[in-house]
Amino acid sequence: MEQSDIRSAFFIECEDLMEALNEGLDRIEDTLDEGHDDETVNAVFRAVHSIKGGAGAFKLDLLVRFAHQFETTLDALRAGRVSADPPLLALLHKAADRLSDLLQAARTGSEVSNSDPDDLAAQLAQAAGEEDAGEADAEELGFVPMRLDLDLPTAAPDDLRSGRYSIDFSPTRALYACGNDTSILFRVLGDLGRMEVRLDRSR
Repeated sequence: MEQSDIRSAFFIECEDLMEALNEGLDRIEDTLDEGHDDETVNAVFRAVHSIKGGAGAFKLDLLVRFAHQFETTLDALRAGRVSADPPLLALLHKAADRLSDLLQAARTGSEVSNSDPDDLAAQLAQAAGEEDAGEADAEELGFVPMRLDLDLPTAAPDDLRSGRYSIDFSPTRALYACGNDTSILFRVLGDLGRMEVRLDRSR
């Protein structure tokens, strides 16, 4: 499992996340008169959160900072601190377009057109009731990218030759509390090769 393969899988997954994000914003906009569905807002929040987490793992700092501010504004919406209205939805759509541009630039190593997102980030901060977006460091962003070590030297020789790995994954309540979706992890791993999943109910 090469680093380049994992990075490619991340950007492929981001395509699905961006689709979910835009579809969610459209649903919120279509139901403004009725009041938005909380689960739709949660789904939009999770999409941005997942993009931010993956971007952090690859040290895509510009993408992380903008996604963080986008996420903060969405969190204010889902917590009821701000209300969904046409101006806010227009701003969120602009933010989704900016996020897509930043993803494309990170994927291709190109410059971002209309390159400075600070003004839009400031608008998002203002919409969320913040003074300004500021420069968030890793601690303020609420996560530190974790390193995944595969202890290959201790693996059986047959496993090394066949490229088989055994992964023990035990999610905690805190993982879900931050908006993470573990199904995304399984989909990404499945894209890298054949995968078998077994549930251990003894824990």
